[in-house]
Amino acid sequence: MYFISQYQFHLSTASTQHLLKGNYINCMKYYFSLKLSVLEFLPYYQGNIHHVQVTTVEGLKVMFPAMHLRKFVTPQGIHGDFCLETHENKFLCLLKLK
Repeated sequence: MYFISQYQFHLSTASTQHLLKGNYINCMKYYFSLKLSVLEFLPYYQGNIHHVQVTTVEGLKVMFPAMHLRKFVTPQGIHGDFCLETHENKFLCLLKLK
């Protein structure tokens, strides 16, 4: 398994509740910024590397499948602020913030 190790991604965490199939569940939200060139993300995009690991501002490491970043790749790479939502350490969604 490979990680983006040359970058320190700053995340902040927040707990929230979401409606999922009629039930409220506790979710974790992780906010972070990414700035990766196309070449830096290429091994992930090609499927050679499967997970991205980032470190929160609290020092926690968060890992999620790199495939969820593919839809955010532009000709310039991946740049922007994101929100990763999880429930019981399972991926729910990754949103790009404006």
